[in-house]
Amino acid sequence: MTEDVPSQFNLSILSEDVVVHGNVPPSYKLTARELEIAHWWVLLNFPEVQFWKDMHLNDERVGGNLAYHRQTFPKYFGRWVRNFMW
Repeated sequence: MTEDVPSQFNLSILSEDVVVHGNVPPSYKLTARELEIAHWWVLLNFPEVQFWKDMHLNDERVGGNLAYHRQTFPKYFGRWVRNFMW
């Protein structure tokens, strides 16, 4: 990590109090559309994500284009998280 990029992945939506055991029954699973909406809600509403939203929006490939940013940020952030985790 560089000094410009936070060295921790810590979202307030995540907590050490959450414990997942086993598979979720299909009746409790979100549809693909519901999951997409939930992802967007987190990306739009958690201040911890703002750093990456700004970084993406100012990336030379995005160039401040808000429509392109909105379309591509979820995948960009997802790739960043996967690369950070592995």
